[in-house]
Amino acid sequence: MKFAAKLVMCILLSSSIISCNQKNPFTDFERSIDLSNFQLKDGYSLDVIASEPLIEAPVDLIFDPFGKMWVVEMKGYMTDFTGSEEEIPNGQISYLEDKDGNGRMDHKTVFLDSLVLPRAIKYINGGILYATPPNLWWVPVEENNTPGKKILVDDAYAVGGNVEHQPNGLMYHLDNWLYNAKSNARYRFKDGKWKKEFIFLRGQWGITQDSFGHIFTNSNSSQFKGDYFLPGILDKNQNLSYPSGVNVNVVKDQRVYPLHPTAVNRGYIEGMLDSTNNHLLNFTSACGPLVYEGNNYGKDLKYHSFVCGPEVNLIKQNEIYNKEIAITGKQVYEDSEFIASSDEGFRPVNLKVGPDGFMYIIDMHRGLLQHKTYLTSYLRNLYHQKGLDTVVNFGRIFKINHTNSSSLSISNPGNTSVSGLVQMLSSPSGWHRRYAQQLLIEKNDTSSIQLVRDLSESSNSNLTKLHAFWTLEGLDGITSLDILYLWNNDEEYFIPHIIKMLIEHPELINSEIKKKINNYKNNQQASPKNLIYLTALNGLISNKQDDQIQFTTQILDLLKPDHQKFAVFMALSNHRDNEAFMLNGLKEYWSSMKESKEELTGLEERIESNIDYFNRVKNNSSKSTSGIEIFEANCSTCHGRDGKGIEHVAPPLYHSEYIEGRDSAFALIVLHGLKGPVIVDGKEYEFHAVMPGLSENKEYTDREIASVMSYIKNAFGRKPKGISSQFIEEMRKIQPDSNDVYTVKTLEQKLKSIRDSK
Repeated sequence: MKFAAKLVMCILLSSSIISCNQKNPFTDFERSIDLSNFQLKDGYSLDVIASEPLIEAPVDLIFDPFGKMWVVEMKGYMTDFTGSEEEIPNGQISYLEDKDGNGRMDHKTVFLDSLVLPRAIKYINGGILYATPPNLWWVPVEENNTPGKKILVDDAYAVGGNVEHQPNGLMYHLDNWLYNAKSNARYRFKDGKWKKEFIFLRGQWGITQDSFGHIFTNSNSSQFKGDYFLPGILDKNQNLSYPSGVNVNVVKDQRVYPLHPTAVNRGYIEGMLDSTNNHLLNFTSACGPLVYEGNNYGKDLKYHSFVCGPEVNLIKQNEIYNKEIAITGKQVYEDSEFIASSDEGFRPVNLKVGPDGFMYIIDMHRGLLQHKTYLTSYLRNLYHQKGLDTVVNFGRIFKINHTNSSSLSISNPGNTSVSGLVQMLSSPSGWHRRYAQQLLIEKNDTSSIQLVRDLSESSNSNLTKLHAFWTLEGLDGITSLDILYLWNNDEEYFIPHIIKMLIEHPELINSEIKKKINNYKNNQQASPKNLIYLTALNGLISNKQDDQIQFTTQILDLLKPDHQKFAVFMALSNHRDNEAFMLNGLKEYWSSMKESKEELTGLEERIESNIDYFNRVKNNSSKSTSGIEIFEANCSTCHGRDGKGIEHVAPPLYHSEYIEGRDSAFALIVLHGLKGPVIVDGKEYEFHAVMPGLSENKEYTDREIASVMSYIKNAFGRKPKGISSQFIEEMRKIQPDSNDVYTVKTLEQKLKSIRDSK
């Protein structure tokens, strides 16, 4: 009855919104929002573009070729402490319009309703691609803006895990693939079919790219992460899981500067809050990263990155730098934020750029931010004291303005004729360049191929040439001559994309291109980063293993020792499940260098561990929530699929003394969490993040917790052993003192007290 009543209410509410649009003035949906509790840097201001009752709990938005704003509403997320509405189909995908032309959305049309926790959206091929776990769907938008017959793209887009740890993003990349955060897959519509390929898992909520095509994400305690190299190259070999230069902390400073004390999980832990004012010190829910590529704010913000901090009601600004190999960054402001609010209901969860060149803030505006999976009794009580459990049925979208900015109309993204789109590839706006590239490919008009090629040859902009290059690829018009043209035009700039293109299309390699490759590998003046890229071609320039090893070692001779590790991973990228010959050849190359040989041995172990992992995944036939599935959803993002840990995120599980024969210690950590520093295999690890425990999580049973612990012990321990659900039941009775997360010291004290009591 409860489910039915809420479903009827949802339907009535949807119909009332539509009928209101028909009967009432547009201004009924243009509510005044108090912005006095916001602080922005000088020269910037906020406009309210949409708010309740027009929208509720927005989490993502896109703009279509006609300027309509499409919004994903995740209405079922944490409407109460138990998350009781997560299974109710009350989510919606709607499009908003500004009928009276005053810059605010005043008209809503529900396109899809009765969705369970929708989370991602992309307008593509004349339809809407959207995710409702576990599925990824595509539905055409008919002429009357109604949905046609939906098509299942992937029935395993978001399998397992919880709302905080499931794929999202659907970002159209420069290479014509759709990439996602918290996902092992990229997608592409080609030749009338949807394609799916493996990529390394990156990030948690939100994904972005710079103009060159580098991907950036983040996790809740690491505000801005990214790759030093273009995606789709190292990803060719899944056995390399988390190679050097992938998923790196680009901005290491995690400090936040909120305007007021906010309700955060585990605020009772020492070092979590500032002792003088109880303000959170470091990110705990970073999400929605964005690299701004437009020119609407002048030079002030171009190629800066922005990150949402919903737990502290702010937007952070970072400056990003490309160094010799690395991409690094720093916070722009040392003791304040780009945007901050004292309204604890302000929950920015995503940032987008519109066709007008402005940035848009997606404010979920929900009091309960922490998902029930990790909600502690401490935070539950704090939420209740602040009345945040009553902040529901809200949602807002803001536009960030600048005093010196000018904009294009949202309702008219530009000329969509073939010639108009080709010219748009030269736009200073990253949004328009990608929009033009995507639409040209979708139109699939062969007459555009020569127009695009002519634009590339006449343009002085490397960015225009890049988009033309990949537009030709999407139109099946790329040739070896196009490769050679870019190579001769500006090899240092274009070589990463040339190599990526050759890896995607090895049939383009001819004798002249091989000559270019061989000449470049001997160029002592070449960029070290480009030489690293070049090693990825070792398997394409010859079928002979000796030639491939020689090709690689000749490049290694030109690199500094600290750059060689990147080249080793690149050299292995096209040798999936056949890495041994290259590793053996590199061991011989470094025969007199003990440290390098030891690193290769460690890499060999990692590859073997990953091969074993993927075999276990392939052979896993359990229909229930198995240990490997729980590990993938909750543990692998921080500890790595191979259990070797991830730099600046979490220590290794592999051969850790905490899982080797210490079942009580292992169980207490899993149930109640652990805060560093911690020593594993003689090395000390300490991070800002706190490993959350599962003791208060009702999502997993004792049997399932025992299952994931058994998986970890068998996968990463020296002594395989199973854990029973009865053991977990007994360990639940042992509570940490002061309801705190364990430290190494308090854990040892608790274990000692357990031993002494027996």
